[in-house]
Amino acid sequence: MNHLNSILLEGYLLADPRVVVTAPEGESWGSMVKFDIASHKFYMSGEGEKKDDALIISCIAFGDLAEKILPLLKCGMQARVLGRLRCSRWQTREGDERKNFEIVCQHVEFRRKASGKAEEEFHLEDEEKVGENVSESVFEYEFF
Repeated sequence: MNHLNSILLEGYLLADPRVVVTAPEGESWGSMVKFDIASHKFYMSGEGEKKDDALIISCIAFGDLAEKILPLLKCGMQARVLGRLRCSRWQTREGDERKNFEIVCQHVEFRRKASGKAEEEFHLEDEEKVGENVSESVFEYEFF
């Protein structure tokens, strides 16, 4: 039985998404795109000072979702990401243990202002097929 592993994060992109890995010819999983989101929480300290607690987390997307994200998301845009949290662990050459948490994207939402038009709202999905490593995505957009 799979346990619940779901995370929702909203914030601003720190840089343009970048291609990290591209599948070899003939492979079905496509590309892997990585981008970082900064999520802020503002609050007042006990002394009445305004504080900003920022969380910066890496997000990755695979296949069709990655290829759709790449040309649409840009540095500074606000985005909402829904996915699962993944922890990567490794050992450095010096023998130190390291770990990194990242979000594997399953749904990405954002708005983009079109030149001379109303904002476009994008909902990008990555629906994993049960029992397979292949991803299939649906691309939809709405004008409001």
